[in-house]
Amino acid sequence: MFKNQINYAGPASEELKKQQAIQVLQFAQITKDYQQLVKRIACNLYDDVAKIFPDHLQMIYLLTNDRRRQVWHAVIASEIMQDTLKTGGKAVVKLRHDLLNTKSTQLLKAAFNDLPNSFEALLSRFGTQAQDREVYLMLYDIARIGGPTLRRQMLGAEKLQARTIRHLHALPADLRNVGFANSLKDQQSVKDFVRLMNEMQLAKFQDKPDVEEKLLIAIKNNRNVPAAIKEIYIRLPFPPQIVPDTERLRYITCGLELEKVAKEFNNCLGNFVPIALRGEKQFYVWNKDLVVSIHKYRGHWQVDEIKLKGNREPTVKLQKMIINHFAENGVQKINGFASMLEPFLLEDAFSFVGVEPSIDDMEFDFSYFAQVA
Repeated sequence: MFKNQINYAGPASEELKKQQAIQVLQFAQITKDYQQLVKRIACNLYDDVAKIFPDHLQMIYLLTNDRRRQVWHAVIASEIMQDTLKTGGKAVVKLRHDLLNTKSTQLLKAAFNDLPNSFEALLSRFGTQAQDREVYLMLYDIARIGGPTLRRQMLGAEKLQARTIRHLHALPADLRNVGFANSLKDQQSVKDFVRLMNEMQLAKFQDKPDVEEKLLIAIKNNRNVPAAIKEIYIRLPFPPQIVPDTERLRYITCGLELEKVAKEFNNCLGNFVPIALRGEKQFYVWNKDLVVSIHKYRGHWQVDEIKLKGNREPTVKLQKMIINHFAENGVQKINGFASMLEPFLLEDAFSFVGVEPSIDDMEFDFSYFAQVA
């Protein structure tokens, strides 16, 4: 019987073969197992798809090509069609009829009121599976306000990922670049970067217009963004200096200057930019000959190191002169006898293994240690 209906011996068009296969389908003993495949394709849109294509009508959805089916997904995701699905009844029957008989461009225009450039083509980049509803709405917004450069980038992608669309949508328009969006590891990274860019508008640092422009260029051209960010980072001003400048003494005010001094003095000062920005250390140049570092210890500033170029030690006489100068401004070489005692007050300073504690030991107020530490 089937041979009379489907004859593959002679030349037949693809359309004729399709029609013949559909005719034979009515004789098949159809199972609902294929609906599991429909669920895998429709993903989170399955409930809506099942309303439009109930029971064995889901075979129509399953056999539709990917490009057309992605148009259906976008239409289903639209606000207008969501209202239609809530209405139910004849409205859903009409929607099914429209999906099957109306051109893709007309379907999209009816669902979104307009059709941005390349929107239909971009939908096809999603491949086989449906995306979450909000991803289609995000893609529509991006296609509507994105420029030709961004559209070319997206169309150039072999497959668009939902993650890419979410990241692009969360970024400001001037930062939307497919490569950069993909480089951000998750949504929190996107939020953090957007916040950073907003804070940058308020920040003050050297060469601000130039380094901001370099960052934007790096983002738009998929260049080394971390390197561009570092150029901003090393220009951020260090906290206010503790010791005032004099004819002999100069405070190093930012990371850019600290890196320059590190090269000049052939040492590792450039590694201390984060510490200096946090206010844990300060660096001063003395008579252009040596660098003095001070650090905060238990709430007090004290001289840490005094080094000539190449980390050479200055003479004892010169060290004393510098220490005295800093002491006049409240910075000691060591923070007095108290700082020498404090480490030995900590609970783990001594280990008396096998020694029984005395009554005096047991009555000692150990909470005192927490205040010292």
